[in-house]
Amino acid sequence: NDQQNHTAFTSVLRVTLDSVEEFRTVTTNSGADMGRTSGAQVALVTKSGTNTLHGSFYEVNRNTALEANDFFNNSVGNPRNQLVRNVFGVSVGGPIKKNRLFYFLNYEGRRDASSVSVSRIVPTQDFRNGIFTYRRKDGSTGTLSPAQVTALDPAHIGPDPAVLALLKTYPLPNDPSQGDRLNTEGYRFNAAVPLSWSTYIARFNWQVDSAGKHNVFWRANLQNDNFIPNAAADLPQFPGSPASRYLDNNKGLAAGYTTLVTPTLTSSLRYGFTRQSYDQTGIVNADYTNFRNIDPPAALTSGISRTVPVHTISEDLAWTKAGHNVTFGATALLIDNR
Repeated sequence: NDQQNHTAFTSVLRVTLDSVEEFRTVTTNSGADMGRTSGAQVALVTKSGTNTLHGSFYEVNRNTALEANDFFNNSVGNPRNQLVRNVFGVSVGGPIKKNRLFYFLNYEGRRDASSVSVSRIVPTQDFRNGIFTYRRKDGSTGTLSPAQVTALDPAHIGPDPAVLALLKTYPLPNDPSQGDRLNTEGYRFNAAVPLSWSTYIARFNWQVDSAGKHNVFWRANLQNDNFIPNAAADLPQFPGSPASRYLDNNKGLAAGYTTLVTPTLTSSLRYGFTRQSYDQTGIVNADYTNFRNIDPPAALTSGISRTVPVHTISEDLAWTKAGHNVTFGATALLIDNR
């Protein structure tokens, strides 16, 4: 699981549908070998090769043509958000040595050419020209010209020309339902959020002896992800502005050795390594200006980087004596947050 954000049911390594042989969910009364925390526990088994060569190829497409526009885009006359999603993959499994050594390989990619609706708060046409709009006690509205603002100002400074020049760089509002609807309103636009995911999974199984008393497996998983999150701070601030990108390069491998020590004693030794690694590209590259109740003219997202390697070593023993079954073992978990 994600050791950085500690989010339940959030796996560091993505599991593709075509790589899963079986899964099991235990919601209550799980044994000690099922996990270290309370709550439901999910166990997944990766497919392995057999004596027969098997493979698959698949692609799933989701297209804008079958999508409806949302209410807010319709209200300002914006077109529907683009949504073109392709999920495709290939898998193959078979023998390397009949009855003894097998392999399974799976690749899955996802490519999105999509967009989302973004709303920002911008100054109105009057406000960017130094005209202040206010609401009177009777509910009507009034305005103050730059000269009147200067007269009311005890220091007689009035509107700052540098601030007015910056306010004029904002796009004109197109969504009157946002902002205070006096000096600020909303500006809604569709922002591109391209996504590229690639997942590689490999598993090898080795039956060491013909009697099946010794079995070894090895599994590896690699992800290469490049995408723009849907968080408002990461999206383009305005049309043509840069966006923050997430680069995920998570890796994982697991190896296990199961042996029948005696007819009544079975040992299962496992080692797992998961390396969670992600970077977020920053957008801020200069000094920035921030206004109260108005979105800044440029995004303020800064870059971050995180690497969390996790090593897990576990040993489980199962002993059968007459009509009794006893299981016991130990687990060591080593986490390094960098």
